[in-house]
Amino acid sequence: MDRLIPASGDEVLSQSEVGVDLAVGYDAYLIVNGTEIRSEADGLVSDPGLGLVRFQPGEGKPVESLAPEKNCVIAMVWPQADGRDAAEPVSWCFTAA
Repeated sequence: MDRLIPASGDEVLSQSEVGVDLAVGYDAYLIVNGTEIRSEADGLVSDPGLGLVRFQPGEGKPVESLAPEKNCVIAMVWPQADGRDAAEPVSWCFTAA
């Protein structure tokens, strides 16, 4: 795990992107405030070449905006060679205005 987006404890806007910057060879999906964001249909954007997995809240998406005050994200991260069944949680929280 190279970076959390936004960083733990940051204050961001309610439409801010959330995600993770992963080492090469890893993949992930996100759980934003209890809502799973698993696929492109949910709005998950995964770029294995860059190691970025991210989600932008918006109208018509499973999470339309971040909650006022505290938000928590769990990134379920796994080595691509091992598959999704090997996913381990990485969690962090931040606030939105």
